[in-house]
Amino acid sequence: MSCETTDIVDQALTQHGLSRRIAMTVHHFGLVSQIIRTSNLIAVVPSSALEHAVFAGEVAVSDPPGMFFPAPVVGLWHKRQDLDPGLTWLRGHVNRLVIEHAGERCAELERRYCPAHKRAG
Repeated sequence: MSCETTDIVDQALTQHGLSRRIAMTVHHFGLVSQIIRTSNLIAVVPSSALEHAVFAGEVAVSDPPGMFFPAPVVGLWHKRQDLDPGLTWLRGHVNRLVIEHAGERCAELERRYCPAHKRAG
């Protein structure tokens, strides 16, 4: 099945004179590791979306060509809750957990990047 779509990946590739042929799209990243493990397809997704499969040795990760800027992770709340002590604590706690987890996981993913990527870099 062929899909027509344009997103940040296509825009970045176009800036480098590149393009991609999309075989399929998915609505959530949970399906991606199974699809690429059982096919000859590749995917452009945040490496953290595949970390379980990477850590299990089921898939390899490499940077795509071009510059891709990660989508920001944001939290939203109504302004009347800015000063709520419980919610202030919760936002700070979640922020610390995300930062700690991201740092640890990114370091581990970097160690597990595919060998071809390491030679090319």
